[in-house]
Amino acid sequence: MYVTLLGTSDFCNAASVTMALRRMRHRVLNPPPWGSIIELRPTDMNRVTVGESFCVFTEASSPETVRFIAEHRSFSGNGVIKSALLMGEIEGVKDAADLLDCAVVATNLRPSKLCKLGEDGNMVEVQLLCSPHVRKIQQREALSSALAYLQSKGIPYIVSKGDAGNRLVAALSLELCRLATEAEMRLIDAVAREELRFDCNPFQLLDCYGMMYITKVMGRHPHLADERRVPPITRRVLSAMDAEGFGGEGVHRGGFYNCYGSLNPEIRTEFLRRRKLSRSDIFLRLLFALVNESCRMLLEGCVETVNDIDLLSIGALTLNLSTGGLLSYVDSGIGCFALLRNMNYHSRDMGVTDPSSPLLQVMLEAGETFRTLSPETLYQARQKFVGGI
Repeated sequence: MYVTLLGTSDFCNAASVTMALRRMRHRVLNPPPWGSIIELRPTDMNRVTVGESFCVFTEASSPETVRFIAEHRSFSGNGVIKSALLMGEIEGVKDAADLLDCAVVATNLRPSKLCKLGEDGNMVEVQLLCSPHVRKIQQREALSSALAYLQSKGIPYIVSKGDAGNRLVAALSLELCRLATEAEMRLIDAVAREELRFDCNPFQLLDCYGMMYITKVMGRHPHLADERRVPPITRRVLSAMDAEGFGGEGVHRGGFYNCYGSLNPEIRTEFLRRRKLSRSDIFLRLLFALVNESCRMLLEGCVETVNDIDLLSIGALTLNLSTGGLLSYVDSGIGCFALLRNMNYHSRDMGVTDPSSPLLQVMLEAGETFRTLSPETLYQARQKFVGGI
């Protein structure tokens, strides 16, 4: 049985993800990080001398952190804090980040209530926020120091330009709301768990993030709120649910799921109309939405590699390790070219999905898959993408 398992794509995918996470802990960072890195909590700040250390603020949204940075910004010489790692939600650490020349922000990819799902649940998304006058070498030194700290703690990370995990969640929510007007939520949940191998029911995942949170993410990215691409039904459902008290977990009325862990019958009757949709249709449309947003992030440079997308999908969407992540799952399953044909059919002939990403067409012409995607092909696709905006 063990020998049989070794040859399966599931085993290879899971092993690939596990090895990627292990290699991450031993990455050689260039330029080298600062010689001294100090971890600061609100209770430690009165008895710590910073000196020339790189500071890590584990509770960066606390008033004590903001006050500590403000006081040390007024110092001269070695005591001044110019760069630091801030742990927390980007909106919560904004006051602290605004005081620094260079802030590296590390945000959990999943809401805290989901982190118990597995050891990959504490994966963080890392974003660099710098003042315009900060030199490139200083930016890279700050990022290296922050990543060195995360590696020393065994915390897996993805470096992005921000909101990468949230964008996958928002893309998922858009398609889920569209699908829920055409099929039973229970069927959509089942397809996502059995075919796409989510470790969490997707509607329950949206509840954990919260309707207002997802709506704010959509508002930060115009393409997610563009009514030429996104039917008004999606935003209407999320906004109406929040307004009527169905804001997600932690709210008395729940969200797509109620407080007892069952699908909320009021959502089905009050906010959604259903038509007939097959399991295959649901599977393909969920896959299309997530792949398209992933390709867009690669084309924009929000993330740099296919491996980043794979880890993001595991961390933010709860895809099982056996998938290898979203894009590896495509390669080992339906394949890029069959995916593109299906996407074109659903978009051009059926009119139910967005047009396929230009990256997929360029990959087809180059004969490449996500696994073999070269920098040259990605560059060509980026040129087409920029020209098409």
